[in-house]
Amino acid sequence: MSEMLDKWLARNKHNPRTPEEIMAIRDQFIEEHHTEVYEATVTLCHPHHIKLHGVYGKSPSLATAKKQPNWVEKQRIKYELVK
Repeated sequence: MSEMLDKWLARNKHNPRTPEEIMAIRDQFIEEHHTEVYEATVTLCHPHHIKLHGVYGKSPSLATAKKQPNWVEKQRIKYELVK
């Protein structure tokens, strides 16, 4: 998500520095990336969040975006969390 936000900020020439500036552009970012923000993200517990970054790095590139859900699904199966 961070890389996508950074690219969006650069493309739109935004450089928010205060919470107020962030809030002023937040809705625009969400509107343009609704699917990624609300449908393609997964909430992880802290240990699995750390593991995901261990696999894909501290700042995963957008190139890994399609691989990450596969990793999450494997973890669900491994820990018998499949619905």
